[in-house]
Amino acid sequence: MLDRRSLILALAASPLAGTAPAQGGAVVAPIRLADERVLIDALINGQGPFPFAIDTGAVVSGVEEELALKLGLPLVRKVRLMKREFDLFKVAELTLGGAVRQPDAALFGLKGNLRGATGLIAAGMMTSLDSTLDFERQEWRVYPAGLTERPGYERLNSWIRLDRGANGSERIGVEVTLDGKPLKLVVDTGLPRTMVLERDVGRRLGYWDESRPYSPVPWNGIGGLAPKPSRAMRGGLLQVGSVRFEAPVVTVQDMAPIQQGYDGIIGLPVLERMNLSVDSRGGALWI
Repeated sequence: MLDRRSLILALAASPLAGTAPAQGGAVVAPIRLADERVLIDALINGQGPFPFAIDTGAVVSGVEEELALKLGLPLVRKVRLMKREFDLFKVAELTLGGAVRQPDAALFGLKGNLRGATGLIAAGMMTSLDSTLDFERQEWRVYPAGLTERPGYERLNSWIRLDRGANGSERIGVEVTLDGKPLKLVVDTGLPRTMVLERDVGRRLGYWDESRPYSPVPWNGIGGLAPKPSRAMRGGLLQVGSVRFEAPVVTVQDMAPIQQGYDGIIGLPVLERMNLSVDSRGGALWI
């Protein structure tokens, strides 16, 4: 089995020939926002580029199964995830943003609409080393030797950990307030919605009330389409650190909890308005 930490270290510490480290010894790769995704160009065994989504809500990286078969990627084995079976493909070399290499990668075969992407890069890309997603400069910066100072950033009440009973990448969690009530949310750049709450949390906060206007919306994740639609409605005040968001769209899932140990998820419409800097050693997120 591939060790995730050594895998991401290899990725971040191997700049391509002709790529110079930038400020603070960073390895820099360009990113872009498109189709409600954070996209980075990827080469698979030298072929491409293919648009991959940076998805900090994902615990495993993947590639469209159709593309994997087209490229002739070797099948390693079948793997079960979220009660479904996936093919696991071997990649001799994955290059991201023309700046960093990852040898001997393993990618899950994914089906369905990836919204403009042909693959996903999981949370471990950001949580194993100090790194920054800079939406203003459209850069992903990785600091193999660490980042000691973050002028202009504020540290959030946050953490980096492996989900209970889960394998794969450690994810970023953060405490926010909604209508003055504290919530623990997964930081998910792959989520095209502002925030999603578990059903019981929504009920506790008054967001699952028949008297409250809402729109039914489908919920479709790696486990497939949920049998019941979620509810989307306007919230009051969302606060992330010192940053305030008035009347955010709050989505409440009508299903059993899927984010163990969390109240829900915070998505890209909020996150793209704040540069995200990860302190992997301190286990914290700065914005």
